[in-house]
Amino acid sequence: MTPPHDAYQPPDPTDGPDEPSELTDAFRTQEVRLAPPPGAFAAVRRRAAARRRRRVLAVGTGVAVCLAGATVVVAMARPGDDGPVTAGPSAQDPAPPGPERSSAAPEAEEDDRPERPTEEDRDTGTSPEPDDPGGSGPTDGAGDGGQQDGSGGTGETEGGDGPGAAGVGPPDCDARQLGVSLGRPGGAAGSVTYVLTFINNGTEPCAVLGFPGVALVSGEGGEPIGSPAAQGRERGPAAAVELAPGGTAQADLRIARAENYPEADCSPTPAPGLRVQAPEAAGGQYLPLDGITGCTDPDTGLLSVTALYGQQER
Repeated sequence: MTPPHDAYQPPDPTDGPDEPSELTDAFRTQEVRLAPPPGAFAAVRRRAAARRRRRVLAVGTGVAVCLAGATVVVAMARPGDDGPVTAGPSAQDPAPPGPERSSAAPEAEEDDRPERPTEEDRDTGTSPEPDDPGGSGPTDGAGDGGQQDGSGGTGETEGGDGPGAAGVGPPDCDARQLGVSLGRPGGAAGSVTYVLTFINNGTEPCAVLGFPGVALVSGEGGEPIGSPAAQGRERGPAAAVELAPGGTAQADLRIARAENYPEADCSPTPAPGLRVQAPEAAGGQYLPLDGITGCTDPDTGLLSVTALYGQQER
């Protein structure tokens, strides 16, 4: 008969302290958290920013490469560029076998002899090309035979661009070769009208275009009175008028009466003459007036003048 096992008995604490052990020390040691080294977070941020920049650069490079490739493909596929694409059978390639000839084909090939030059061909210096004896099928209009008419038409069009195609007008009239005169006054409601006449005193033709410059002045060489003449539209827009030597062009001048305006607004003063300038010209010529009163107030305009016109337009 075996004796019973001894029951486990816990160690008596009075027996003394436990023997030191590395395993026991590992579990009993308190956790100590270490602070990150200086600049660790800044380094992490820099690396993250560098990774983002590299990704952006890689994406941009890929997009640029795709666009460049698409541009090259579009340029190669553009019609009209030099390439392997052909518009039709050339003169050196054999003609493809055509369909069965209709009843009209023998009529077109009865005479294989070259055509005789016509009167039009003699005038233009060209001659019809003989038919291709080896051609058995229909030919394309884009071949060599269709270029004769096209090149001939281009030559005729370009020939019309020579010096005789469009006449070159005379140069602009110089102010020194133009004289000006004032016609008799005419009556109108509340105003006086005159006809200004410009004459070409030179020996060569010239042209005038636009509105003359007109202003009331205090005398020959005097100061202007009020505002200059406004542009009147009674004769329509300005048009060039060609003047042969001794030829003339006219413009209608209207002067409103100063008496029609309040004296406070007009500040009336006698106006003994006009200063008239050709369009786009400096200086001017003095023309005397009788019985005209001007307004010194620049806001009260009394004068208006039409564009120059020829005598046949009166």
